[in-house]
Amino acid sequence: MKHRNIRHMLKTVFCSDFNLPENVAINIYINSLNFSSKKHEMMRKLADCFDDQDISWRGLLANDEYEVLNFETEQEAKSYIRRVLWASLDEKI
Repeated sequence: MKHRNIRHMLKTVFCSDFNLPENVAINIYINSLNFSSKKHEMMRKLADCFDDQDISWRGLLANDEYEVLNFETEQEAKSYIRRVLWASLDEKI
């Protein structure tokens, strides 16, 4: 499965089933990466994801396994991922 680490974080931390406020989910995400020393690895995975021309951003956020948010456009979904997964790491380095 493509982008497995990103999907895992979205499914286990940001899934709408958990009803976590966004700032709480972001803190859990950052703390789990810090604890496992995988922050830089995640940044590389995200960079690869942003370079992938065939990716479905909407599919990363809403699919048969989990739903984070269901955006109307790919650009909205990409912007969300950039903001909560990428920018939150970039701010905390």
